[in-house]
Amino acid sequence: MRKNKPITRFITFLFVALLLPASAMADDWDASSWLDGFTVFGSARFRPEFRANPDFNRKTDDTSEFVGSKIQLGIEKKFTEDTTLVFRLQDSRVWGGSPSSDSGFAADPQESDSFLTVREAYVKSDNLLGPVGIKMGRQILDYGSGRQLGRTDWNHVGRSFDAMEFHWELGLWKSSLIGAVIAEEDAGTGLRTTVGRENPSGINFQCNATSGICTVQSSTPRELDDAYMAAMYNEIKIHPQFQLEPYYIGIYKKWIPASTSPYPGLPIPPKARDRQRDNLHTIGLRITNKTVNGKSASPIFDYSLEGAYQTGFNGQRVQAGWDLLNLRDSNGDPIYTERQRYDAYVLYADVGYRPVEFLRIGLMADLASGDPDRTDASVATYNQLFPSNHGPMGDMDLIGSRNMIARAIRLDLSFGQYGELKLAYWNYRKHKAQDSYYDNGGNAATDEDGELLSTETSSNSRYGEVLDANGKISENSVAQLSAALFDEYNVTYAIKANGLKFAFGYGQAYARSSIRHRVDETYVRPDLREPAFDPRSDFAYFMLTAEF
Repeated sequence: MRKNKPITRFITFLFVALLLPASAMADDWDASSWLDGFTVFGSARFRPEFRANPDFNRKTDDTSEFVGSKIQLGIEKKFTEDTTLVFRLQDSRVWGGSPSSDSGFAADPQESDSFLTVREAYVKSDNLLGPVGIKMGRQILDYGSGRQLGRTDWNHVGRSFDAMEFHWELGLWKSSLIGAVIAEEDAGTGLRTTVGRENPSGINFQCNATSGICTVQSSTPRELDDAYMAAMYNEIKIHPQFQLEPYYIGIYKKWIPASTSPYPGLPIPPKARDRQRDNLHTIGLRITNKTVNGKSASPIFDYSLEGAYQTGFNGQRVQAGWDLLNLRDSNGDPIYTERQRYDAYVLYADVGYRPVEFLRIGLMADLASGDPDRTDASVATYNQLFPSNHGPMGDMDLIGSRNMIARAIRLDLSFGQYGELKLAYWNYRKHKAQDSYYDNGGNAATDEDGELLSTETSSNSRYGEVLDANGKISENSVAQLSAALFDEYNVTYAIKANGLKFAFGYGQAYARSSIRHRVDETYVRPDLREPAFDPRSDFAYFMLTAEF
């Protein structure tokens, strides 16, 4: 229960501060009453979900069903026309997911972990220095299409940043300059951080005094120490039907010290490093006519075209590409090396047309670059900065914005008070057949047993398979590769009734050759392989939301 104390103290302090009489406030905060400019808001959302066979393998036990909930309660206090304080608490949990008792029931807990978090806690002041305003604290960063920096409200936790934002608007130009701390290893007196190699989670014993049975939990030491983000997002509204949105997002990660000595038998040198600084720069541009609160300025036609390029160095060195002799020292390390650099790109397109008021026909196309050879100095796989948002690439959340080509058509039908219906079809392929198929979180997709889910080769192997220590295929030869991933079909229906929002969704995916050949190990001797491929995956949900 100790974990709740910092949050409890902060809430107490916040409400005491708000209860101070107006005379205690600064002179320029002209408040005749404590309730002036004070707003309470909140929401409750509950969503049962069902997923079956997401790894397209009938031999793995990967069917899941659960009920997730997200409860939010917040306050907003306007001290002046330009200065606002926002504080929002959030409780996210899985029903029955925290028994913490011998009976195994969540309704009979002996102790409980806190699911309560702070989603937002910031102060915002517009026109602080001329047109320049500031927003500082824990906040949601949501810009443009949300493909790079977005809210991810579909997720039960969502995404928040500890950040400082400067914003201004000058004529046609609206801009935000952001600095955020993503990971921090240091902490002051009375504070605590769980990030960094000096703060491993270690081993935790929980023992029952009666039975003497202990539960042991452990995890690996944390590798990342410090990480920061700097970003600038601009909106230049040349015309209601034509807005330019150039942006920059930089992710900067601290170097990682060496874990083993480069000299066998000798201590690790104090400045030896496994990885130097990792600096990823994403430079992009979006062109759109969605200029009216994020919606189209035209009642008939809407479009959003976006592209981004990534550059920088990831802090690692690999064998020099020009060293055709593959020269190595006595330890087996390459003599000639070069720095690995980011060289990737992404393209997004979303175009819609309304032939009649109640129908929108949308066409979408996405391309995120892949890497044909992941052992060379060029990192050509696009690095999605954060897990993908729900919706822009299908409703089943089976794929991330890395090494993929996606094409889709979607029909949006509005029936007024009778709700809205959306129908969509998606086709997914790899951009480079040699690269992995990446999941929604940006990691190489694997099944429940940790096996890769598509044919691939990291070293661009041309002449045969590469086997791991267990004799399993870790890389296919180029001749065995396929780029076709899967097709996805989505149906969603949403309606409002009695102040509540109801949503129903169903998705079905059918895997294609790249996944089939990997799951079935098609290229292994037919008399030895055990076919396990099941092409169909299902997803369904029901969602109830109430907001005030």
